[in-house]
Formats: sequence, C-alpha cells, structure tokens
Amino acid sequence: MSEVSEIYGTALREGSAAAARPAVHLVSLLEERIASLVERHRDSRKRVEELEAALAEREARIGELTHQAGEQQRVRAEARERVTRLIGRVAELERQPQDGGPAE
Repeated sequence: MSEVSEIYGTALREGSAAAARPAVHLVSLLEERIASLVERHRDSRKRVEELEAALAEREARIGELTHQAGEQQRVRAEARERVTRLIGRVAELERQPQDGGPAE
C-alpha cells in the first residue's frame, strides 16, 4: 500500500490535473475493494446465519434424543422391577404346597 500512498500523496502535492489522475484511479480502486469486501461480508454473514440455524436444529434434535433416552431408561427400569416382582411371585408359588397332589 506504500506505493499507493506515494501516488496519492504526490498527486495532492502537485495539484495538477495530470497528477490528480492517479488519485482518482486510487479512489476508484479503493471503492472497488470496499464493494468487494462488503459483498464478502454479506456472504459471510449469510453463511454464519445458515450455520447458526443448522446448529440450533441439531441442538434441538439432541434435546429430543436425550429426552427419548431418558424415557427408555425409565421404561427399562420399570420393566426390570416388574420382572423381578414376577420372578419373586413365581418363586413364592413354587414354595407353596400344590393342591390336588398326592397326600403324604
């Protein structure tokens, strides 16, 4: 950029129409560069917004899956308790004397 500064500074010091041409060219180049950077910034912001939306969707899905996993664990625990109670009930029934069997 020092070359650009030198051209611009020389044009301003000399004050002639011929010397001002490089300054006009410099301004034109800077305007183009600014327009390019503004467009890149807009594209980048749009991409960031898209990524933020995708991230929010994924976080929501993680929340749903976490809830489902918790429900599955609760159901499994209830099923284990029922099976344990049933096994205990079967063991209790097996220990009871059976009706209608041979008398001793």
